[in-house]
Amino acid sequence: MSCDRFHPTLLSRRHPSRPPGEFPIPTTLRESEALLHRVRGEFAEMPGLRLTVGQAARLWGLEVATCEAVIDALIGSSFLRVTTAGVVMRADHESTA
Repeated sequence: MSCDRFHPTLLSRRHPSRPPGEFPIPTTLRESEALLHRVRGEFAEMPGLRLTVGQAARLWGLEVATCEAVIDALIGSSFLRVTTAGVVMRADHESTA
C-alpha cells in the first residue's frame, strides 16, 4: 500500500484554496500505514459497511481531505470502491446503489 497520497503537497494540490499543513495528516510512514490498516480493518470486520466520505470522516475523526486520501489509497489497492451514489464499500461486495 502506498502512502504517497498523504504528502501535504498532494493534498494541497487537491484542495488549492487551503494552505498546506491545514490538514492533520499523518507525519510519518508508520502513522500513515497505521491509518490505512485501521480503515481497512473496519471494512474487513464489517463487510457490508457502506459510508459516504463525510460519514467515514466523522466515524474515524478525520478531516475530510485526509479521509479522502485514505479511501483513495484503498481504492487504488482494489480493496474499496465508490458506487454511482457516492457510497464507499468493499470492492468484493455487490452494490444496490
